[in-house]
Amino acid sequence: MNYEEFKATLLCRLNDLLPEGVTPKFTSVIKNNDSTHEGISLPSGDNAVSPTLYLDNLYSDYTCGTSMDDITRAVIKIINPSETPAVLSAELTDFASVSPLLGLKLISIERNRLYLKDVPYRPFQDLAMICVIRLKVNDQPAVSTIRYSTLEFWKKTPDEVFTIAMENFLASPPKLMSMLSFMSSHGAKDISTIPDMYILTNEENYCGAISMANPLTLKAIAERIGGSFAIVPSSIHEVLAVSCGDPAELEQINRTVRSVNRDTLSPEDILGDHAYFYDAKTGSISY
Repeated sequence: MNYEEFKATLLCRLNDLLPEGVTPKFTSVIKNNDSTHEGISLPSGDNAVSPTLYLDNLYSDYTCGTSMDDITRAVIKIINPSETPAVLSAELTDFASVSPLLGLKLISIERNRLYLKDVPYRPFQDLAMICVIRLKVNDQPAVSTIRYSTLEFWKKTPDEVFTIAMENFLASPPKLMSMLSFMSSHGAKDISTIPDMYILTNEENYCGAISMANPLTLKAIAERIGGSFAIVPSSIHEVLAVSCGDPAELEQINRTVRSVNRDTLSPEDILGDHAYFYDAKTGSISY
């Protein structure tokens, strides 16, 4: 069946299986880098946020062989309040419960003009730090973005939430791995051509580019590299650190970044179009 037939079939099955009075709704959602996705959720007056599943992902699963029965059960498990894991319920209702789960995510300001109209943020260079709730959904890392509507529901100010999120972020150890170790662990045979650089992310390898906002982490990388370095925005999930003695060297790196963004990354995963220079002497970042 085509996409529209898939939507109609899924909606019909959900209406048959969900409790009376629980009505799924298709909605258009602006995600990272102002990309628009069609999702399905259960609007609720009791929660600041309702779990949303994106139809393009579900349809992709269907075209790859997942049965409609399995897809329908998966949707119900996530969006039906009676099936939602307790941590998600706490996330949506109780600020005290969610506080330990607050964290930060780094995204582009320029690419998220629409998205950031509904999302409080703090600038970091030409990027935006936003608050998120770090979750596990089906044993996979996920985040839920804190919007102005979420703050209103919790009766909290942006400063209050950012303070807790920053404390949690700074207390979370980053993950730093050499490219050589990474490629070797993934079965690379010829390691002689692997560049001398480091991958910087977080424990979950998810939305880990924010690690570049920790000054102590950057200082430790400079000590390991032995001087100043370039911070290369690989994606919203990680950045690369490569030795760089002069900001003028960034232009060649920037061409590579733009090429990878254009040819390799999905639009949602792009962090930025240029690298940053970390000066080991001053501890400052520029671009």
